[in-house]
Amino acid sequence: MPFVRPRALRRRLAVLLLALVTVIGGGVSIPVTHLAPGTASAEAAGRADYDKSVGASDCALLGRAYSPALGCARDGCVPGAVLWRKVPGAEACALPGQPRGYGYAATVDARRCGQLHRRWIAAVNYCASEPDRSRAMLVGAPQCASGASVYVTLAEKPGHYDECVNRGQAAALVHRAAANGTTPAEELARDQRHADDGPAGVLAVGDSLTWRGNDELIDLWPELTVDGEPARRPTELATRIRAYEAHHGAPTGLVVELGSNPAPGYGRADLSRAVADVPADIPVLLVLPYAEVDGSPTTVSAWSRRFRGWMRSVAAGRPHTCVADWPAYVERHLGLLQDGLHVRNDAEAEWAQWLVDQWAACSSSV
Repeated sequence: MPFVRPRALRRRLAVLLLALVTVIGGGVSIPVTHLAPGTASAEAAGRADYDKSVGASDCALLGRAYSPALGCARDGCVPGAVLWRKVPGAEACALPGQPRGYGYAATVDARRCGQLHRRWIAAVNYCASEPDRSRAMLVGAPQCASGASVYVTLAEKPGHYDECVNRGQAAALVHRAAANGTTPAEELARDQRHADDGPAGVLAVGDSLTWRGNDELIDLWPELTVDGEPARRPTELATRIRAYEAHHGAPTGLVVELGSNPAPGYGRADLSRAVADVPADIPVLLVLPYAEVDGSPTTVSAWSRRFRGWMRSVAAGRPHTCVADWPAYVERHLGLLQDGLHVRNDAEAEWAQWLVDQWAACSSSV
C-alpha cells in the first residue's frame, strides 16, 4: 500500500518550498530571525558590568544588551529576553517560554560549529544558536557564517545539531522531505549522522575548563576530539566514551578533565570502571581538578581534593596512565583564574598549551 503523507505536512512543505523558491529566484526574503543589537539604558549602565571584548554583533547573538561606550552587558539582556547562562565570562540570554536548555547560544565545540556553518563567538566560546525554537527554517540568519544563510532548527544535540546551509541546499532539503514524507530537519539530521563517523583518534572528555579552551586546543592539536560541556560531572565519563566509540571505535588516547563538579555517590571504583572502557594499551591522561570555595585560593573544595586522590590511585594501578598536575600549575601562576575555577578568557591559550605539553610528556613516557 503506498504511503500517504498527512495533508498538514504536505501543506507545510509546499509553503517552505514556495518560500525558498521565491528567495532563490527573486531575492525576496522570508521572515528572518529577530536578532538585533540591544541598547543598554542609562539606568542599566549604572548597575551592570560590561565586557568590552564582546562586540556589538556578537553581543546581539548572545541576546545581551550592548552599549557603544561600555561594551556588552554581562547581566543585562535585550528587551524580551532573560539571563540564562550566568557563569562569569560566558554569560548568555534566552527567550522566556522556550524549551528548557535552549538560548541564544549553544555549547557546540568550535570545530563542529564551523562544520555546521554557524558563527563561533570566540570571546565566550559559544556557537550562535536560534533562541526561538518554534522556527523551523530562517533565511538570512545572522547565526550563519559566510557562504550559508539559511538556518535549519533541529535539536542541538549530537546528530541533530542546528545547521546553516545555502539556499540551494535548503531547497534540496525541502524537495527530499516532500518525496520521503519527512521534514527538512529530519533529512538534515540523516546527513549529520553519516558525517559524524570517522577514524579514531585521541578523545578529551571534560567540563567547563575543557569547553572554554576547545578552540585553542583544536588550533594546537587538530586531530584531537574535544568533548567538553559546562558543569559536566564525572558520572558522564563512561557514556561519553561509549558515544565516541559508536562513531569511531576505541580512541587511540584518552584525556580526562573532570572532578570540579561534585557527583554524590560517585567513587574511585566508578572512575576506574570508566577508564577501563578503553583498551589497556592506550595512553590515558588524568587531569587533577582544581576548584576553590568562594573564589578563595586558601580553600579548595574537599570534593576536588578527594577526586585528585582517586585519579592518582587509578593512574598507579593502570599501565600507560599519567596524571597532569593542574593544581600545581595554578598555584604557581597566581591570577590565572577569573573565579577560582575557570581560566581567564585571555589565558585560554595558555591552558591549552599546558594540556598539549602534558599529553606529549605522557604519551612519550608510557
